[in-house]
Amino acid sequence: MVAGSQQVTIPQINPLQADNGQRYSLSGTVVNSATGEPVPHALVQFFLSGVHVALSGPDGRFRFDNLPGGAATISAQKPGFFSPQELGVGQARESPYPVVQVGKETGDIAVKLMPAGSISGKVTNSDGEPVSGVQMRIILKHTVAGQMRWEDRANVTTDDSGSFRSSGLFPGDYYVATVAHGVRELAPFARPVKQNFDEIYSELFFPGTSDAASATPVRVEPGQQVEADFSLRTEKAYRITGAISGGIPGRTGITLLDADGNQVWAKSGYDFRKNEFRFFDVPPGTYRIIATSVTENGETMYGITDVGVSSSDVSNVDVNVMPSAKIPVQVQIEGPQAGPAAPAVAVHLAPRDHNNFNPGGWTQGRHLPLGQGAAETTISNVMPGRYRVEVQQVAQYYISSVRSGNIDLTRDDLVIAPGSEPAPIEVVLHGSPASLRGTVKAGGEQIRAFVLVLPDGDSADEPQQAFTAGQFSFSGLAPGSYHVYAFPSLNEIEYENPEAMKRYADRATQVTLSENESKDISVDLITGGS
Repeated sequence: MVAGSQQVTIPQINPLQADNGQRYSLSGTVVNSATGEPVPHALVQFFLSGVHVALSGPDGRFRFDNLPGGAATISAQKPGFFSPQELGVGQARESPYPVVQVGKETGDIAVKLMPAGSISGKVTNSDGEPVSGVQMRIILKHTVAGQMRWEDRANVTTDDSGSFRSSGLFPGDYYVATVAHGVRELAPFARPVKQNFDEIYSELFFPGTSDAASATPVRVEPGQQVEADFSLRTEKAYRITGAISGGIPGRTGITLLDADGNQVWAKSGYDFRKNEFRFFDVPPGTYRIIATSVTENGETMYGITDVGVSSSDVSNVDVNVMPSAKIPVQVQIEGPQAGPAAPAVAVHLAPRDHNNFNPGGWTQGRHLPLGQGAAETTISNVMPGRYRVEVQQVAQYYISSVRSGNIDLTRDDLVIAPGSEPAPIEVVLHGSPASLRGTVKAGGEQIRAFVLVLPDGDSADEPQQAFTAGQFSFSGLAPGSYHVYAFPSLNEIEYENPEAMKRYADRATQVTLSENESKDISVDLITGGS
């Protein structure tokens, strides 16, 4: 699919008043948003004709003197707490950057901080004995840019008593998991005579399942400590050995990923002279070995080999490192051209498969004229894999089509095979876009909200969003049918997932646009989930 840029409009504070020589004071309290109690010794920053800094006292109080009049923003920080800015509050009813109007009528103000949460627990074996040195993954499941993601937020290790604690956590739902851990602490690479396997403590997700799909999330509320204990079980594990070919000596690294694209923290070794590698304590499963090598010119080379481990060691694995793909991007304009030069078009390759080692790719450098209304650039260092192609919205144009050879990239993904030379990505722009204006209402009143414009069916447009104080506008829209939504927050809205958005479709406003058409609509605020 092809993504339009996310047009986020942040409400502007009023212009600063002219300095008439009068000076004012501002005072307030830093408070714990969960308990309402004052927060002492917090760093308070006030932005008005420069930065003013103060520490809250033992009672949470602070004061600024000798201030000019005008509109300003204020924030606070303290270890163990989060400010609205750090949380990215994103609530239509509460700005993450509170505005204060300094003057003779300014009253006492409250600056909120949210206390961090924590997860702690104890890891034991089947005999109830503590297991030290086990790495624990703290994984947050949340929405980012309209997509549900699993992100490792912390990694901690159990101590000699088998205990662990991860602090400084945002409020949210977390999955807690152990990393597979070798049973043999002494001589970990040695095997007993006639034993053809290693023995490990299995990877587990809380409360004791082997896969994330069956796991139970742990809910962390502000300032709350949650317990998550584990009883580990043992299983057989094996070794993977092989060699890397085609890499640059001294400039090559190797990583083992599981079937979900997560790094496997197995013990490993790498002989740089022979380009030979080995992984220990690998449980049965499907894995991907990724080798990366960087040339003196800074170009990245990749080698990817899939390996299955069942009931024995896997040896003689060959990982062939090859140059990464370079993909030309061609931009063509249909219809009237808005200006003498071809527009700058940003194209992004977003990896479909979870892989922390694949950054995707962006167009680089300036556009090179190919002729009247055309331009070309390149995406370099593209790792083999499957990608969603995103094209940022271009002012005064709409995106008519995006293709690579015979692949329609508005519907299908771009697949890059190792060592391949993909066909150019061809972006066609049209100079007669539609536009949309409107208001968001609740109870007959205009209200602040996040507005989403989602195309229906296959389209070269993708979700666009704006934060509005009641009135919104979108331009550069392709002709077609759209659903328009308004939410108080986008924190839990998977707007990149058509199935997830079906639950809100009957409360959205549907609109159909033609070329050069401009429409005004009214959108109701959607509250209360599904």
